[in-house]
Amino acid sequence: MYIREVPKVRPTTLLPYNLTSFNGYSNTFVIFQLQTAELHDRVIYEVGGKLPAEKKEQAVANYVQRANIKKNAALAIKVMYKKILDILKKDSSYFTVVLEALKLDCRAQGKCLMGATEMGQLAMEYLDDRKFEFNKLEKEIKANMKERERTLKLVRREVAFLTDSFPSLIRKEEATNLDDLYEDADAASHHSVHWELAEVMEICKRLQKATLVSSYDKILPRLEEQKYQSERLMTQLTLNSMKRDALLEDRKHAILMLDTLKNVGQESTA
Repeated sequence: MYIREVPKVRPTTLLPYNLTSFNGYSNTFVIFQLQTAELHDRVIYEVGGKLPAEKKEQAVANYVQRANIKKNAALAIKVMYKKILDILKKDSSYFTVVLEALKLDCRAQGKCLMGATEMGQLAMEYLDDRKFEFNKLEKEIKANMKERERTLKLVRREVAFLTDSFPSLIRKEEATNLDDLYEDADAASHHSVHWELAEVMEICKRLQKATLVSSYDKILPRLEEQKYQSERLMTQLTLNSMKRDALLEDRKHAILMLDTLKNVGQESTA
């Protein structure tokens, strides 16, 4: 606050104007100076307060001081807000980068999930196809087994019937005459036709017993049928083995994809 310093002057009484030691204009000037000082002292000590000009000066000084204070406060606020704005810009750049990274991660995880979903759908479709084929094959095998069982029952019935009626179907011949005939034809041979025929008959009996047929004429068709069934079963076994290998490969691939998804989820969480 602006305060005007006033020299302290001891109050004095009016001096007499009739000074005889001064002459002319110098005496008049001195008298005016003394009267001015006396009037000034009266204004200060008797009237009191400040002059209108001093009051205006003081008001202007206060206004200027308040304006300077407001200006300094405004500058400080401006600097503070500028720093805040710089920090917000840095945060905005950082969060923009983080948001872009999150978007890329979200897209990658979405593609991975879509791939896993498609793979799971394909695996389910493949599994349904294999189940359908296996059920169909199971029905065919069951039907074949029933047909085989029915055939075996018929064959056993025929064998039992032939066994019961076999003695009545045998023609008895005199073996001595046949042996004499063979001995006369080729006496030096170790294996006569009789024994070769007996060996062939024994082989045919074994084949008939093994193939479960009613006559020797049905042995060859039965063997051909068994060969065909064996080839068909071997082909089916090969196909089933290939399907099993494919299923194992799909299972390994699915396990690998599951591990990949787990790793991606852990990295994203980290």
